[in-house]
Amino acid sequence: MSLRKFAGLLAALGIAGSLIGGGVGASFLASAGTQTENVTVGTFTCQFMDEGGGLLGSSITYTAPAILSSVPGSRPFTFYVKNTGTIAAYMNVTNTGVTGPNAGPFTSMAVTPANPAGPIAGGTWATFNAGIQWLGSLTNDQLGNTYSIVYTVNCTDTNPTTVRFDSFSNGPTSWITDTISGTGMTPGATVNVSYTFGGWGTIDASWGWTDPTATGAGTFTVSFPEDCTSPLGPGPYVPLSPRGPAYATDQVVTVWATDGTHSAIGTGNLVCSQPHL
Repeated sequence: MSLRKFAGLLAALGIAGSLIGGGVGASFLASAGTQTENVTVGTFTCQFMDEGGGLLGSSITYTAPAILSSVPGSRPFTFYVKNTGTIAAYMNVTNTGVTGPNAGPFTSMAVTPANPAGPIAGGTWATFNAGIQWLGSLTNDQLGNTYSIVYTVNCTDTNPTTVRFDSFSNGPTSWITDTISGTGMTPGATVNVSYTFGGWGTIDASWGWTDPTATGAGTFTVSFPEDCTSPLGPGPYVPLSPRGPAYATDQVVTVWATDGTHSAIGTGNLVCSQPHL
């Protein structure tokens, strides 16, 4: 092969002398540097607070004034929980019920606001009203005894789908009041609620209440009378109507709620041991 032909072949392959070392398609190159994004997660804590705004520990005891009469009464109790973080919080309160020797006449007062309180912005707080009440007369069985109730507050950053059942006695001449409440439902939706206790069928709105509508925050609540008896036959449920067995001890309640999209199941205590019609 002649030198001229060989040079032509190199040119066709793109590696002729002038291109060797420079590479095919060579271009200018420069860098603008780097761009960094940082994101910091906020803080999430909550803590008991005194009335003046001072922070307290995680286990607080309040001693109420002594009971100096046998007649029905109550010892209201107010406590404060502060969101000490920067992320908004929902606060949920639970309690143990009243404990102590021969505690039959005692029960918890309804906690307000209902669960969940919130959203509570960082640096602000919620005020909870609660307490112990006795709606029947005390006897010698209660003399000298101490009765207690323990409240626990849990904070979450979301409004969870929940349902709970609460009840309280209105005294020996009135029915018990039941309340079903919860959170996390679709705002404006009708929430179908039902419950059962004592090993018999489900009680729903056909027994005499109107199912609640969820608020703009997704919460709901409904209250109705209760006489701690199992109704006979189909609704509507009317306290003191023809009925099955009456219960004289507290009953564990299972409760359900749904808006068709969100559902929850919970439990509660029906205070059949307390004075009532």
